[in-house]
Amino acid sequence: MVVITGGGTGGHFYPAISLTESLIKEGIKVHYIGSVRGIEKIVIKEFAIPYDLLNIKPYSLKNLVKNALETIKAFKVISKVKPSVIVGFGGYVMVPVIISSLLKKVPFILHEQNAVPGRANKLFSKWAHMVTTGFKETDKYFSNSRVTYTGTPIRKEFYGVSKEEALTNFGFTGGKPVILVLGGSKGSQFLNKIAGEVLPMLLNNNDFYAIHLTGQDDYEEIIGICNHHNLSAKWKIYPFLQDIWKAIACSRVVLTRGGGSALAELARFRVKAIVVPYPYAINDHQYYNGMVYIKDFGGFLVRETECKAELVEKNILNLLAFTGDESKLPEKDEASETLKGILKQYL
Repeated sequence: MVVITGGGTGGHFYPAISLTESLIKEGIKVHYIGSVRGIEKIVIKEFAIPYDLLNIKPYSLKNLVKNALETIKAFKVISKVKPSVIVGFGGYVMVPVIISSLLKKVPFILHEQNAVPGRANKLFSKWAHMVTTGFKETDKYFSNSRVTYTGTPIRKEFYGVSKEEALTNFGFTGGKPVILVLGGSKGSQFLNKIAGEVLPMLLNNNDFYAIHLTGQDDYEEIIGICNHHNLSAKWKIYPFLQDIWKAIACSRVVLTRGGGSALAELARFRVKAIVVPYPYAINDHQYYNGMVYIKDFGGFLVRETECKAELVEKNILNLLAFTGDESKLPEKDEASETLKGILKQYL
């Protein structure tokens, strides 16, 4: 039995669920622990796996008692399912599970998706049996000698979709370039504003298509801009897209934040990116994620303070002048395979 924990955002949840599905496919029992406050509360039922959700809050003096009670709940879950090993993918919800593993003396492995590690992973790394990373550059931040680069797990669906199938899915024809705007599982107000200015100019003046994931809050406003410019046939807008692999598979350029898991998904298709890091990310980790991605796959890294519509339009046009080398696309999720090999040592 393996317990996998991590959530709150898609950046923590989807790598965790990717590994979970990969393990279950091989007949390994898995129990997932997530948060009632995260994206997992909405989508976990779509996956045929046993799970528990904790009502964990950001750690502060005000939330101390509440989080202590949730730690007791996590301890009871661990006691009931009796895992041989626990894997943590980050987020507040991971903390009570890892505390429980220390109390129960269950070995645990951490996975860090970002180039600069989060506080929880940094804190617990000294007791971890192994720390695994999504970026090679992350190893230097951990004093634990058992640090190994694995990459970040992504869902199996990313390896079962073709560009042609994805284009047809969105009703795009003629092999025209597709621009993707991707602000994370909850959307990005800043990227939505920039895209609302840039996409009408690009789509009216060029034979391009666009897919835009807005999040729920800005969805109606972006739909209104699209309709005002009569671009609904070329500009596909969604508050959230479960089958995001289809959007990425057919895109030539993406305007995105710098979350580690999102960039791992883009890397599957070697999509060139304009990365605009979220400026309030802890330790500015999205900036450093973006630096690595741009170095490996091409694109531009732009701070919010410098990100103007004219610059984004120019950068998109520059990137569309290049084509990717699809002959080098990976054929399977090597990160999940590597992590599976590590976990089997404990089963």
